[in-house]
Amino acid sequence: MNVVEMRGINKFFGDFQANKNVNFTLREGEIHALLGENGAGKSTLMNVLYGMKKFVAVLLVALMTLSLAACGSSSSGTSDSNSSGTDSGSSSSSSSSSSTDYSKLKVGFLIPGSPTDGGFSQRAVEAAEDLKTKYPGCQTSVVQAATAEEIKQEASNMADSGFTIVFGHGGQCSSPFKEICADYPDVWFGTMGGQERDSNLFEVNMTSTPK
Repeated sequence: MNVVEMRGINKFFGDFQANKNVNFTLREGEIHALLGENGAGKSTLMNVLYGMKKFVAVLLVALMTLSLAACGSSSSGTSDSNSSGTDSGSSSSSSSSSSTDYSKLKVGFLIPGSPTDGGFSQRAVEAAEDLKTKYPGCQTSVVQAATAEEIKQEASNMADSGFTIVFGHGGQCSSPFKEICADYPDVWFGTMGGQERDSNLFEVNMTSTPK
């Protein structure tokens, strides 16, 4: 069983490439030592891995809601985002006791259809609302983008506007994200489905197993 898996990791500092297409797999129970001369990219590779951990909790909250759509389920969540490009803004949760400042966390969702379709696209809107509840101060935005050009343009707009994470709600976002992700190394791009991967681009595939 793999507990850590990194594929095709590339990291640039300007024109200098610190990591080039690095693959690493850690199986349960294994212990590895990372060896190399000064400047070989050891610390950079670990920083890539540690940087991913900072967003795991946030990603899981969103993906749990998004997976309902992927598995054809329904959700009881509601949203006040009723149009393309609606900015959900920030909110606070009265039940949250966390003192962590999430005001700099900005998460964008690109959806293929209407945010009020009652199905797949609306699940992304509900995921955005869940994030604001779980992480008070977090800012979210849901934008409708159906074609490859629209996806690239809207994702670039989000990245340029300081969004930390950009989700593509559907595998159709995978290739457009691949074309632009290298231009925004400090932004995480994720898609529900798809095949493309990069150091800051990943795909998530959800399946349901009948009991």
